[in-house]
Amino acid sequence: MVYDFITDRLRSIRQDLIIQGNPDVTISRNILDISTKFHLYANYKLASQPTAEQGFNKDSNFKQLL
Repeated sequence: MVYDFITDRLRSIRQDLIIQGNPDVTISRNILDISTKFHLYANYKLASQPTAEQGFNKDSNFKQLL
């Protein structure tokens, strides 16, 4: 449940960066760094757990990471 919430919020923030065309590269880079770290950590911690127990999907997480 927490993974789904954070993934949704990060996706929304990234979409806002694209739509608004944020000219501040430093802020955009920091946001993308945080998003990348979250998805890498989620893959590390949740990939070995059975999918039925939680909403984590390795393929979906990888798409968000890209």
